[in-house]
Amino acid sequence: MASKNSTETVSDALWMSLFAGLGGVFIALLLLGGFYLFDPIGKLIIEGHSSYVPASVAVIFVAARHV
Repeated sequence: MASKNSTETVSDALWMSLFAGLGGVFIALLLLGGFYLFDPIGKLIIEGHSSYVPASVAVIFVAARHV
C-alpha cells in the first residue's frame, strides 16, 4: 500500500510494470542466447523446441510484472 506522501501516479506504476516485464524478457533472452551460443547440447535443444520461444516470452513478461 502506498504511503500518503507518495508522489507516484498510476502512470508511473504502469511504466514500472512495463519495464519490469521487458527487463525479465531481456534477461531470459540473454540467458537463452548464451546457452545457444556457448553450449552445443543447449543449441540442439533450443533448435528442437524453437516454437516454444514466443510463448515463453509472453509468459516471462507477465510473470516479471507480477513479482
